[in-house]
Amino acid sequence: MHLDSSGWRGSNAHLCRRAPPCGRTWGQKHRSRDSHPSSELVTPSSSSTSTTMPRFGSTLPAQVEILEIDIAALDNLLRTDTTTHVLRSRDLVRAITAYQTGCDEISVTLLAILRRLYLPRYDLHDSVPEAFVPLRHVLPWWLAKHAADLLQRLPIDVRAPLLCYAMVHGHMCLLETLVATDQLQMDELHWDLLGRHGHLKVLQFLLAAGVSGPLHLVLENAAVAGHLSMVAYLHDIGVPVTSETLILACVFGRIEVAQYAHDVANDGIWDPETVDCAARRGHLNIVRFLHQFDYDGFSSSTMDVAAEHGHLEVVRFLHEHRFDGCSAAAMLGAVRYGHLEVVMFLDLHRPDAATDNAVVVAMQHGQEHVIAYFQEERKLKKRFSRIQKKVAVLVRSNDSMRHLYHGPKTKLCSA
Repeated sequence: MHLDSSGWRGSNAHLCRRAPPCGRTWGQKHRSRDSHPSSELVTPSSSSTSTTMPRFGSTLPAQVEILEIDIAALDNLLRTDTTTHVLRSRDLVRAITAYQTGCDEISVTLLAILRRLYLPRYDLHDSVPEAFVPLRHVLPWWLAKHAADLLQRLPIDVRAPLLCYAMVHGHMCLLETLVATDQLQMDELHWDLLGRHGHLKVLQFLLAAGVSGPLHLVLENAAVAGHLSMVAYLHDIGVPVTSETLILACVFGRIEVAQYAHDVANDGIWDPETVDCAARRGHLNIVRFLHQFDYDGFSSSTMDVAAEHGHLEVVRFLHEHRFDGCSAAAMLGAVRYGHLEVVMFLDLHRPDAATDNAVVVAMQHGQEHVIAYFQEERKLKKRFSRIQKKVAVLVRSNDSMRHLYHGPKTKLCSA
């Protein structure tokens, strides 16, 4: 696009051109070189008399361009476009809609929700059900108005998320319709959702309808979510429950599934890191279960990771029932993340967790309540140390008091 010597812009010069410069008059009729002889430029004034050009304030900014549009030439351009004639044909529109029922407002809303859904595979338990919240309010209304047989009218691209909704919420009516109309197309995501949300009736219905799929994925997700009834059902129909099932149940704290897998799994495979993983996540029932059946994997790092993540009950259980001990990493981890109760427990009961760097780490990470505890503890230790020295002097000077004093009995007095 450019301005030629006559002031017209680009190749469509017959449609628009620059307005007269400041000082020239408006209202005069200008005829285009290329437009139809009868076409005239629209002017701000309807009379033939001249008026001064309107201004912004007192002067018109130089960068503002005022354009005049030749309406007659523009209308002529549109009349020559065959596409415009087609779109303006009322008879053609009536003929098209005679063969299409179209979408009402509810259907348009439903389709918009289904097409906006985002279903992350990494968070099947929390994010996916949350994504379906808008659909839970619209779909029952849509089904009540249109009946389930109209599901076949929905576009193919929205059937997959609709099936995900059925797996998450156990919508049997929706599944029965999809199976009856031969629209059931399941992938791994659907099987994962089925196992994760544990709708046993849905699984039984699909298997009875002859639908096949990766049932081992269903079992793994059922173990992760703690659906013992589904795990037991799959085991009864021939899906093997292995040590992998046991490990998954331990990692996610599903004690009932872990006990069941312990009873039926016989492949003899075990990952010792599962113990530390359960302690890190604070699954006290799993730690107690693994200790009861003497699973490999307990070490000093077990108490270390439990202390670092603030699981006081796990630390207490390991202190009372195990002899693996801990290291200074337990104290430093608890101090770093401000787990004061764990810090106090380790300070009183675990000498192997003692370290001179605890206060420094607390200061580096801004754990003021931990710093205050250590400061108060040092004051108490100094006070008891002074009392102990005075008592020792009295005992040495008076033999009758020796039977009353037997030395320090606690860690606090012995410091």
